[in-house]
Parts: sequence; structure tokens; C-alpha cells
Amino acid sequence: MSAPIRPPPLLRKPRYWPLVIIPICLLAPLVMLLGAFVAYRASNAIAVSRLEAKIKQKGEPLTLADLAATYPPIPDEENGAILLLVGLTRFDGHLGGGALTESANEQDQDC
Repeated sequence: MSAPIRPPPLLRKPRYWPLVIIPICLLAPLVMLLGAFVAYRASNAIAVSRLEAKIKQKGEPLTLADLAATYPPIPDEENGAILLLVGLTRFDGHLGGGALTESANEQDQDC
């Protein structure tokens, strides 16, 4: 008797599922975190726009330009900033000159 005839081994199909499942498992948490971050930022933007609307309704200043418009301009005679600029430019001149020196010299001659 001869050895029994065995059928050839079945060819297995290559397994592609690890190539699909592994990236999905790695990227899914990142996508969920990104979605949560975008939702959080969107809700904050909505809340800020509501607060801005309430402030505008009350007539309160919202920007620096609005705030500056609520105060009257300071006359040059009462403005202490001019004296500070003159003093700073004199100090700057002792350090070797600077951009403020020329304008301060002009204001210094006016005083």
C-alpha cells in the first residue's frame, strides 16, 4: 500500500484586518479629543458673544477706543505725560541718544 494522497494545503488569504483595526484604534481617541476641543471652543465663543451683547445693551464701553471716548481729552497744560517724556528724553540723551531725543528737545524748548 502506498501512502494516502493528501490534498494540497489551502491557500490562506492574507489578513488585512490588523492593517485597518490598529490605525482606527490609534486615531479614534485623537479624533474624539479634537471633537471635544472644537465643541468646547465653540461654546466659549458663543458665551463671549452673549456677554458682548449684554455689555453693548447696557451702553458700557467694550473696546479701548470706546473707553477712551468716554473721557474728555486732557489739555497740554495739565498733561503730566509731556513732562515725563521730556525727562525721559533727557535721561535717554545721557545714555547715548535715542528716538525720543529730537521730539523732546522741541518740547523742552517750548517749556
